[in-house]
Amino acid sequence: PIDLSMDGMWVNYSGRDRPPPLSLRELTDADLARQAVAQERLAELLASGDSTAIDAGVAASTQLDSTALARQAEQEAKEKETQLSAKYLALAEVFLFAFDKPDSALKYYQTVVEKRTDSTHVARALYSLAYVYREFKADTVLADTVLAQLIDLFPETAHAEGARKKLGLELMKDRVDSAYVLYTQAEEAFFKHNDINRAFQLWDRVAIRFPQSEYAHKSAYAKAWHCEHTLYKLDDAIVLYQALVDSFPESPYAATIKPKLAAVDKVRGEEEAKQKAVADSVARLQQAVLDSTAADSLLNAVVLDSAAQSDTSTAERDSDVILPMDAQAIDEQVDSDTTSTPVREDQIQNESSDRPDSLLQESQQSATETDETQNDRDQADESVENGKRESNARPARPVPE
Repeated sequence: PIDLSMDGMWVNYSGRDRPPPLSLRELTDADLARQAVAQERLAELLASGDSTAIDAGVAASTQLDSTALARQAEQEAKEKETQLSAKYLALAEVFLFAFDKPDSALKYYQTVVEKRTDSTHVARALYSLAYVYREFKADTVLADTVLAQLIDLFPETAHAEGARKKLGLELMKDRVDSAYVLYTQAEEAFFKHNDINRAFQLWDRVAIRFPQSEYAHKSAYAKAWHCEHTLYKLDDAIVLYQALVDSFPESPYAATIKPKLAAVDKVRGEEEAKQKAVADSVARLQQAVLDSTAADSLLNAVVLDSAAQSDTSTAERDSDVILPMDAQAIDEQVDSDTTSTPVREDQIQNESSDRPDSLLQESQQSATETDETQNDRDQADESVENGKRESNARPARPVPE
């Protein structure tokens, strides 16, 4: 059938690729922002004069508006389904109690259960179905089955509590919250008996045995808080705070702790940066010291090498000088020559008389050579002494061990 409303008229003509009229829906702020951006883009395209780009801009603007309207239409359809389920429940009660027509009431109750638009309405419909089966159809087995299904699907609702009462099960309000009991014992151990170790053990037990309970969050926070403010173990407190944020990110305690952990991370980062800067400075200083020591060692090695070369050259010059023999050594040499080679006196006299001039010349030449050799030796000793004085006067850096 054709829907003659404004929405229906647009739906009937939607197959002609027409954009949806903006007057049909009230756009949200986000939709209006997107529409403003699209209009600015379209104005730029119009100024450029490119017809192809203008058509593309119009299509993009239409698509944005269509997507927003589709989401809004889906939300409105869900709200209508919820309202319709409430009307089905009211109509079923009218058929059941006003007109005494349980079959018609069952039909509307089952419709609500099948649509499942709202959990509260579905739980109410299941409880009503069990009531009709038990009171009007006398089918207790089917009624108990429906009540059990209600407890499984919606255990926290008031209708599930009524189903437990009908089935003779333990009620939620009568159940003992073991997590609460353990948490209370931990507080009593700390505040009354001043036994913090016992309190920590009980808080750990709460977190391990009942991780989904709200007291698990409270126990974790209590441990971290007492580590910080009672035991003054800041490092352990930070670890426990971080564990609480990781394990229960949606907890209200996590929202309180996150700024504190962020501040701690900032301080630690600054401290690490300072330590790194100090370490780099020390490393550079050590390297500079090593470089300076190496330079001093090289300089000392050069000085020692120069001194050694000077001593070597002096020794070589000394070895090249022929030292004259003293008188005693000459006499000993003459005696040895005389002893080893005996010569007759007449032969010596003859030879002496034959070469008087040559012996005199040889004696004079030997004396001259002796004087020159002594002068060379004195000059060599003087140069060695000058070299040593210069070496001692030059400042030398100490050689490192």
